[in-house]
Amino acid sequence: MFLSGAWFQLGRGHQFAILLIVPLPYAFTYLCITSTAGTITPGNHAEHMRNYPYDHTLYHPGQTCRTCQWVKPARSKHCSICRACIGRFDHHCVWINNCVTKDNLRWFLALLCSLVVVLLYGSYLAYLLLSPQIRAGNRVSTSRSFLTRLSIVLAQNRGVGSVGLLALLSSPLAIGLLSYHIYLIWAGTTTNETQKWGDLKLDMADGVVWKGQKSVVYKNGSLSSLGTEDEPPILWPVSSNQVIVRTVDGRAPVFGSSRQNDAASNNDWTRCWTLSEVENVYDLGFLDNLRDALNLAGS
Repeated sequence: MFLSGAWFQLGRGHQFAILLIVPLPYAFTYLCITSTAGTITPGNHAEHMRNYPYDHTLYHPGQTCRTCQWVKPARSKHCSICRACIGRFDHHCVWINNCVTKDNLRWFLALLCSLVVVLLYGSYLAYLLLSPQIRAGNRVSTSRSFLTRLSIVLAQNRGVGSVGLLALLSSPLAIGLLSYHIYLIWAGTTTNETQKWGDLKLDMADGVVWKGQKSVVYKNGSLSSLGTEDEPPILWPVSSNQVIVRTVDGRAPVFGSSRQNDAASNNDWTRCWTLSEVENVYDLGFLDNLRDALNLAGS
């Protein structure tokens, strides 16, 4: 709709730019759709187990996927739409009909960037082509309001006007989504984990969240019901000694059968009230977070 009415009014530079940037969102969408490397299978399950350490806050060792019947790797989630466990699950995007994972996040970000460029550039081209007519209308008629004159020009140039206006109004949505994902990279988290942090914050307000030292509570056997302390060796630059658990009744976690063991277990835990008391082991700093998110750590 836009190019049929605008192509021959544009110079060669704009025509070349259009041929260059317009195919990009389609190419990046295709790459997002066809990426399946983030899907956990029996063949790559061990590899996914070595991608990230358990933070013992949002992800505890020994948790089993009830559908796939295997131990869940850290930062993974079972997607009910894809019907599979997904490594470093961010969210399931309906626009690409696929999950956004570590393996296609680079293409998803490229898709958002290319959309922002196309929308802003399309808005600029619409203004470039229609502004002379709007200024001419201002000189011819001063009795009509600016919005009336603008509506007349848009009606006379439906392809350029409607698509340009749509691009202008849609661009804040693409910019906002791109900005949000840049923020997630900066914070060292994902969309899925942001929801988990939010739930944890609400539980903290209810006073049911407790913090312990991993070296203490595992040694005392306090976490025997949360899974084994044995974890696959992972080369990760950040480590933490914290363990965060939630209790149903708001009391300190109690494990063991005797009152003496219960009292010893109580001394291992302190109530946690704010997220500032919790470490995020997946936050390595913006540049390292960006390398990890773009799957560049091993390249």
